[in-house]
Amino acid sequence: MPFPPNSGSQRCCCLCDGTEFEIVDTRDRKGDSLVTVMCCECGLISHRDIPSDEELANFYSSDYRFEYHGERIPSNRRVMRAWKNGRRILNQLKSHLTPKSNVLDVGAGLGCTVRNFKEAGFSAEGIDPGRDFTHFAATKLGVNISPRALGDLDESEERDAVLLIHVIEHLNSPGTALRQLHRLLKPGGQLYIECPNLDAPVARRRKLFHFAHIYSFTPATLKMLAEQNGFELIQQFGRARHPNLQMLFRKTESRSFHVQPVSGQQTLRRIRMGRLQYHLRPSYLLERVRKLSNYAIEHLFADHYVQRLTGQQPGADQVILPLPQTTSPVAVRRAA
Repeated sequence: MPFPPNSGSQRCCCLCDGTEFEIVDTRDRKGDSLVTVMCCECGLISHRDIPSDEELANFYSSDYRFEYHGERIPSNRRVMRAWKNGRRILNQLKSHLTPKSNVLDVGAGLGCTVRNFKEAGFSAEGIDPGRDFTHFAATKLGVNISPRALGDLDESEERDAVLLIHVIEHLNSPGTALRQLHRLLKPGGQLYIECPNLDAPVARRRKLFHFAHIYSFTPATLKMLAEQNGFELIQQFGRARHPNLQMLFRKTESRSFHVQPVSGQQTLRRIRMGRLQYHLRPSYLLERVRKLSNYAIEHLFADHYVQRLTGQQPGADQVILPLPQTTSPVAVRRAA
């Protein structure tokens, strides 16, 4: 395990300061020991033992990509998926931004989202504490992702928008992170958060929790956290039971916090549903069909897709595919 047991046991909930917790599970998706708890007051689910800043810094700078993804050099399938996700996020957010908005992607990884925004005319940059995937961003996509963590940001350089794409669940203090981003954003600035939706689990409970996901959010708990730290919800993208939460918030000068005590019990009912009930959900069946279809497409086309994206010349026997389009033609950076 990357984080030792009892490295920082919770004394109170980071959302509501509650002190009573119910154990939800004692194993992670690999069967290793991991105690997951739910705050009995607000329903926020998290590790019982919260890793320290130092433990997280060491883990994400070196081991995270391999431990979590099983690879240090990104596969073409992963690149193709990341590019398409970046394009989707751009299409969702571009109407909420001004033409020259300064966009910061926190945890930018491969740099696909940053490049999508740059090609659409926005001023975009990214940060990521890891060293593995950011090398791909620099050498293959021509995107410079700074090797920095959230705490390294200079708050004097205000941003118009910040993206937290599958990042907030990895933080040991998400409230602290949102307060820092609140100071970093310009008045009325936008904060986009995407993370797994525990209200629409795509895995049974024994496969649901992972040591890298310190917190697990529902729409209710994520909204409560954002409002508590000076943000108001503008729009939630996608259907209510989508496996990922996709929420756009706006910076405000007011803070509010209203506990929804029923949210915890609703979450428990979802993650504790019986095997047959779980697998026969229409949303689950549709999601499995969608995933299997996407996997098949990735296996068939990922190599050619990434060759075109990175400017590599395909062999004579390879099919040349059209490049993905954002809001402007993709300018391919040809390899030297």
